[in-house]
Amino acid sequence: MRRICLLLLFLIIMAMSFLGCDNNKKVNNKNNIIKKNEAEIVPENGGYIVYAITREPLTLNPLLMNDVTSIKVASMIYEGLIKYEKDDIIGVLAENWEFTDQGMGIIFHLKKNVRWHDGMMFNAYDVKYTYDTIMKFKDYSDDSGNISQHYPVFDYISDFKVLNDYQIKVSYKQPYARTLDIWTVPIIPRHIFSKYNSPSELVKAKENREPVGTGRYRFGKWVSDERIILHSWENYHGRPAYIDKMIFSINPEQSIVFLDTLLQKNDIAELTATQFSSLMDNEKKKFITPLRYSGKHYMFLAYNNLKPPFDNKRIREALSLGINKDEIIKGVLEGYGEIAKGPYYINSWANNPEITALPHEQAKAIEILSEEGWEDTDGDGVLDKDGKKFEFDAVVDVSEPIRNMALKFIKRNLKRIGVQLNIISLSWNSLLSDFVLVKKFDAVIIGWDLGNDPDDIYSAFHSKGPLNFVSYKNIKVDELLDKARTTFDRDIRKECYHEIHSLIVNDYPYTFLYVDDILGGANKKIKGINTDKFGLNDIHEWYVNYRTVVY
Repeated sequence: MRRICLLLLFLIIMAMSFLGCDNNKKVNNKNNIIKKNEAEIVPENGGYIVYAITREPLTLNPLLMNDVTSIKVASMIYEGLIKYEKDDIIGVLAENWEFTDQGMGIIFHLKKNVRWHDGMMFNAYDVKYTYDTIMKFKDYSDDSGNISQHYPVFDYISDFKVLNDYQIKVSYKQPYARTLDIWTVPIIPRHIFSKYNSPSELVKAKENREPVGTGRYRFGKWVSDERIILHSWENYHGRPAYIDKMIFSINPEQSIVFLDTLLQKNDIAELTATQFSSLMDNEKKKFITPLRYSGKHYMFLAYNNLKPPFDNKRIREALSLGINKDEIIKGVLEGYGEIAKGPYYINSWANNPEITALPHEQAKAIEILSEEGWEDTDGDGVLDKDGKKFEFDAVVDVSEPIRNMALKFIKRNLKRIGVQLNIISLSWNSLLSDFVLVKKFDAVIIGWDLGNDPDDIYSAFHSKGPLNFVSYKNIKVDELLDKARTTFDRDIRKECYHEIHSLIVNDYPYTFLYVDDILGGANKKIKGINTDKFGLNDIHEWYVNYRTVVY
């Protein structure tokens, strides 16, 4: 017995000697190579963050959303059958899918363990109801501009069958490039909304402000003009979000948003170029992480193409030539951006490489205006024609300081060519409902935030597009947009989109202005946050609570 004990003691001493001979010796783990005494942060559930937004959402019904802020909030509550994860499509409410009928049909197999936030089970009839509701908006609009932009991409469906509670089959009228892609559309609960029989009832539903979804966050509270509170959904069908509570703090004053971020009242906020440059100061960077990334968006000055003198393409061309986009990039964006060259986002495969940015040519702009009969007959510095001054209003969201400043630069540019621009700053809700969507405006500075597929521009540039608020019409563009979405051949689609690009920029329905980098700051208490060429990573990957494990 004594010999056995001595032998065990000897083996223990030897083992300790081997482990202690080099504290920095690498230990090979099956999945990782780590160093002894190295710490690893392990995310844990809990905590909250305050996310600053400068606009109040118009609605939290995903079938009615046309603005970025509404989408930002609602995307945490609702889910589609699929979603894009970087360049890949992955299932969300769909477990998997298979194509049929040579690509003109698709069968979705839905997840069976999904609950709505009120505890009811999700099933195929919710998907069918969502589709039926979208199509009810095909011929609907009202005086407030309430529309759904989804129906044009679903109009190619010839048949929708519920095979059982967790299987659906969708058939298409013809080959359709977005057979799968369109099912990123958020699904709404039939048991909540089916009591509303018409679009006019649905747009007024109280549930548009009290949403019930299937996403990682459930709705908590909405205090108008103050905040929206979401809570982590504990019964989520996948891994729940780490952060327990999301507080969207609403404040249209960007200067106050920045101050509150510095005071650590906000945990994350988008910033202006000047604020971002200030944030780069080392003292502020001690507790705030600067964020800078590209988005799938661009800004433009849109003209009401039905309203004189903007119904004249040459006038729109003159205005576009008279605006100095480089000046805006340098003076307003402080170099954090580039000139927009057309209707697609900057890195889209649909961009025509032969299209270059429209130059600033003041003399040519004046020449065109003169050829169209506009002269300064009374010497007051403003052109006139048939006794009418060349003067127009441009509306802008009051909560967007960059756009307001850009308009001031544009106003100065246009004055040099004899055009008087008046700037009208409005709340976002008023700008959309009272001016843009009802087409009661001269011009508006606004932006498009696009999806992965270039077919997204259909809504804005097809003559029948629900978001074609400028009333742009080009029969050839219509034909090419229709052709591009009805083929699976990427090369044919690319040819179509290249020609569309050329036609649109030569029609000047907008002055394409700039693509601004998205700038912001995040409190360093938020872990797991990062950016790449695809933008900011998903919120469900962020965390504020964690434990430290030392190896």
